[in-house]
Amino acid sequence: MPQDLKTKKLSTQLDQYKELVTNFASQFPALKHNPDLIYLDNAATSLRPQAVLDAFSTYYAYPGNVERSLLTKELSQVINQGHQALSNYIDPKNNNKDSLVFTQNTTDALNLLALTLGQFWAKQAQHLETSLKRTKQKFYILVNESNHHANLLPWIKLCANFDFLELITIPLNKDLSFDFKCFEMLCTLHGDHILLMSFSTVDNINGYTLPIKRIAQIQKQLAPKAWLCLDNAQGSCFNAHYLQENLLENWPADFVIGSLHKMYGLTGLGYLMVSERVLKLTTMQNFGLSAQATAIDNYLAQYLETGNLDYPPSPPPSKTKVENNEVYTDLESSTKKTKKRKKPTKLELFEQSLQYQINHLNDFNQLHFLEHQWVGGGFVKNVSLKEANYSLHDNNPFTVAGTSNINALTTVKTNIEWLKEQPLEELYHYTNLLQQYFIAKLLTLDNVSDLRYNQDIARTLYRTAKPIRILPSYGHHVLLTIEDSGDVELGQFLAKHQVAVRVGKHCVYPFHRTIDVDSTIRFSLAPFNNKEQIDKVIELIKEFSEDFF
Repeated sequence: MPQDLKTKKLSTQLDQYKELVTNFASQFPALKHNPDLIYLDNAATSLRPQAVLDAFSTYYAYPGNVERSLLTKELSQVINQGHQALSNYIDPKNNNKDSLVFTQNTTDALNLLALTLGQFWAKQAQHLETSLKRTKQKFYILVNESNHHANLLPWIKLCANFDFLELITIPLNKDLSFDFKCFEMLCTLHGDHILLMSFSTVDNINGYTLPIKRIAQIQKQLAPKAWLCLDNAQGSCFNAHYLQENLLENWPADFVIGSLHKMYGLTGLGYLMVSERVLKLTTMQNFGLSAQATAIDNYLAQYLETGNLDYPPSPPPSKTKVENNEVYTDLESSTKKTKKRKKPTKLELFEQSLQYQINHLNDFNQLHFLEHQWVGGGFVKNVSLKEANYSLHDNNPFTVAGTSNINALTTVKTNIEWLKEQPLEELYHYTNLLQQYFIAKLLTLDNVSDLRYNQDIARTLYRTAKPIRILPSYGHHVLLTIEDSGDVELGQFLAKHQVAVRVGKHCVYPFHRTIDVDSTIRFSLAPFNNKEQIDKVIELIKEFSEDFF
């Protein structure tokens, strides 16, 4: 279809949504107070509707802290209701609200996760230390080359701190899509030693939607003990749509992470949702030297009395018998003595039993548990200075102690209720249609080339004569690269005309290194954007290109 006809057809389709878009846009004070503003940086932070701002103003005036007295009962209820509402919004099938905790943002949640898992894996590795040193076996964390830095740097840092950990990056295909062949190969080769795979539901850079269902199927088949972590920051707002797109009822992940400021909510508030199989590793709530000693004594006594622990152990390759300080095995004749050695201590026997039972660092055992990283006030059951230990009420190890961001938390209930009142499916399809219209209008310009469907982006970039190139763009994103650092110049030019966009590497340096460009310019749309705004932006790009090239 000729480009002009395609643009005209899309324009007609967009006109059908005019009333819907007008009603949606009318709810945002930032647009009312700045009628000339064209906000196309929604992937970074969404605007806030009046309903959320009203909730903030109302509850900000409430006195006191949460969970303190009858006077703050209503404040506590509002926060608890928001907690439940967000939990149900992200995972409709999850009835356990305690599986979700609030954090400062997505980055905070991912760093907290890395710290917690790192401590747990390090303790688990101590029981495999001998075999790890002998075999030089590594355990792996898998990430994608297009991950946001928040979902890269914590894992890079963690692997640098522990010799037994290694980071493996799944490279992008030449068309910048997810490399399933590489992913499946890595799971086949290292499935028994993959600890975590951490990806995005929707890529921050260009809106690419990862097929999470297929990823989860491969993980379950080839690396069943590995944990799956999903950075859902870009997918949180239209969470139900992305679940439907993946043919899923809920996310098949052990950790789901996101931020409220990507959901038309306030900044300073993120979430971390944990699966049931991970929560099983959090039942021990006593900490300190005395508590640890008591645990060891209890399990030692049980082991010496019964020969096993509460959970079914993997049997050792051969049982050891000790008679008169001489060691025999079932595989040897009792008349044939092995090399005489010292009789093992009770603790050594116990540690040996654990070595037989832990084959993977995500395996459950009765000494090591996921522990809170930030402790203090908020969920303490008891503290003993005499025995130097403490116990906690909360069994979710990612709960953060201390006074939380109450002012933002009081808006969560309203935020989620407001989202659910919006015709989100219609708004999603409208915005996707607007993205297609944006690209169709771009292609009417003389200086623009379309590389969205190219099979080798990096190679083609430097063979393209036209200076403005449309890179693979999905959903509500339009990603451009312009020769001679033109994207930086264009971003500044647009800002002077009240158009907000994002220029740079978008916290995805490896992506840009893959295609060998210094920066890109990203337009990320929302349902309050309209056809007239896109037309104005196209005219500005045309004016810029005529002067710049």
